[in-house]
Amino acid sequence: YTATLNLTFLNFTLTFGFTIATSTLVANAVGEGAANKARKFAWIGLCMILGLVGILDLCLLTFRHSVATFYTGEVSVQQVTATMFALYCLGMPLDIGSNTLGYFLRAAGQDRFVLRSFLISYYMIGLVGCYFFGLKFGFGFYGIWFSLIAGFYVMFALNIRKMYYLDWQVEVKNVSALMRAETSASSPEARNIEMCNW
Repeated sequence: YTATLNLTFLNFTLTFGFTIATSTLVANAVGEGAANKARKFAWIGLCMILGLVGILDLCLLTFRHSVATFYTGEVSVQQVTATMFALYCLGMPLDIGSNTLGYFLRAAGQDRFVLRSFLISYYMIGLVGCYFFGLKFGFGFYGIWFSLIAGFYVMFALNIRKMYYLDWQVEVKNVSALMRAETSASSPEARNIEMCNW
């Protein structure tokens, strides 16, 4: 598990910069009111990040046995570690892809949808599945990992569907209106009025 977590953090570190940079471009475009630009940045950014994850995934899958030898000299443990790497490779692209989509959707004002998707996927499916299949039904780490992967797939499916059908024109207008309202509410004139009303 330690070996897999180390590689998980490494993969997130390598892809997180791309995710933040692209999310910034999407958020800036939304702030400008440029819906088409925001949509274009979101889809291009997602393809770039999934491409990078695919390369990392292929490298890990190819060299999983060699990487396992860095963590232990016991052959039996190396086999288990390599198996965990292979299982993680099944879910890693959609795990990172889901987080990337979450950033893009939040930039488009879909905070509540992203929160509900995470709760459903990672907790109601992933965590509950880990408990039952990993512990109650005795499938061990296979039950844990397949439950987590199922949560990744559900999360990715929910977010990619939302972004595909998202009306960017409407959402950008809503975000722009909200930003204008917050800006006017924080102006000195608004604060003076608020104090007088109080």
